[in-house]
Amino acid sequence: MLNKKSLENIKNAALPTWFKALVINASDGGKNSYFEVGYHTCIHLGNLINGDNQDKAIEEFNETDDIKAWCSKWIPQIMRFIPLERREIFFEGMEKCIEKDCPF
Repeated sequence: MLNKKSLENIKNAALPTWFKALVINASDGGKNSYFEVGYHTCIHLGNLINGDNQDKAIEEFNETDDIKAWCSKWIPQIMRFIPLERREIFFEGMEKCIEKDCPF
């Protein structure tokens, strides 16, 4: 569960509402877990990367064997809100999306 300060930080962050809602729900032990946060983050990657860097980020995404390092480099604003102890399940969600629905 997010503490009061973390909850305020995510509510005030310049991030998409869908992401905020999924993280808050996952942190509260709701219906969705960090797997869903990872899955939906992957679906929306194109919207999460600065337009000037998007082509380079997509190229690196398609060539990477290390999705964790890619995320740390290209979407740190997202990774900031994924607790360390939940990152493995977050990345499992991303990997499932890459197998099925990845937009790149």
